[in-house]
Amino acid sequence: IGDYTRLGNSCWFTNLEHGRRHEPLNLMTMKDNLRFSKHKDLIATGYQNYENYEALDVPYTESIPSDYAGVMGVPITFLDKYCPEQFEIIWRGGDIEWCENDCNFYTPPTSEKAKKYKQQDRTWRIQNPYLVDSNGMVKTVYQRIFVRKKQ
Repeated sequence: IGDYTRLGNSCWFTNLEHGRRHEPLNLMTMKDNLRFSKHKDLIATGYQNYENYEALDVPYTESIPSDYAGVMGVPITFLDKYCPEQFEIIWRGGDIEWCENDCNFYTPPTSEKAKKYKQQDRTWRIQNPYLVDSNGMVKTVYQRIFVRKKQ
């Protein structure tokens, strides 16, 4: 009695109503996020758009801009801070059936680019959100949830 097991990286999500579910995130503008962010990589590169989705990559939940109205790819850690009155969850990146059939902001790469990217990164997949740097090198991002701010 009194023993319990911790599951370090596990999280239980529910649609049951509770108080914290309706607490909106405090957000800063893009400009303020880039100026005051504690994340040096965000300051160095700024916000980037995916190569295969018409969406903004937001690498950290606390970096979601308050003044961006389009689709954003946010980390899955966003889910425990999700407020349904503030954001609409569109879908998750990486679902090939959704990309090809239901997503109106997905553009697959040409076969030449796909071959090049696959040679650069063995883990690269056509449906996963990815960035391309100024040198043409592909960078697959961790799993993303696509969201849009509610008006």
